[in-house]
Amino acid sequence: VWMHPAPRHDGYDRLKQHPCGSGGQHNDFTATFTALSVGENTLEFREPVYHRGAPVRIAFTHGDDSRYDEYVLLDHIPHCDACSGRENNQRGAYHKVGVTVPDVLCREEDKCALQLVQIMSDKFTTPCEPDQLVNSCGSSSWTYFSCANVLVNGTTPVAQLAKTYTSWDGVSCPHAWHKESGGGWQKTGLYWSMTEPAKAPTPCPGGEPTDPSPTDDDGA
Repeated sequence: VWMHPAPRHDGYDRLKQHPCGSGGQHNDFTATFTALSVGENTLEFREPVYHRGAPVRIAFTHGDDSRYDEYVLLDHIPHCDACSGRENNQRGAYHKVGVTVPDVLCREEDKCALQLVQIMSDKFTTPCEPDQLVNSCGSSSWTYFSCANVLVNGTTPVAQLAKTYTSWDGVSCPHAWHKESGGGWQKTGLYWSMTEPAKAPTPCPGGEPTDPSPTDDDGA
């Protein structure tokens, strides 16, 4: 669940429906907007329910909630296996991660948002392909979605923003999620942060990049 930027819904419920959770969160641009800067931002989220090896994706959209696959800011963020869902009075482990926000002008009327997705890869054995995300990787109980409305004081109109894809593991095109741990997560105060930098970019397996498309477990 997003902490910063402010989520459309702050709770451990209503999180299991693509692309932003259930209960009226889809295309809800009446919720709070959070101002972000162009360039590196420290974003914060929490994991209310612990799922070992479950990676995270952070993506951007504008206009409505249909473009997250076109602007993936950081994919395959490895799970913090040292964290615990019992931290912070059962609210879950707090995470901080550095993400580069593009040079884009996002006013309220531009309807920009960030999507946080966690793929519960401890629930299945076959890796989840990017085009399966719209179906929550095969089951409504296998993926969490949290969205947050944002403002960015950049210069590029949203209609001119180029598509982008960045992954922590360095692969330069969308690829399947599986159990993914690492990142050298360390805790300072209440927050866990990755100490290992993202990997250097590597070519897409098989050549040309493809366009993005739409167990330790406590039962959630």
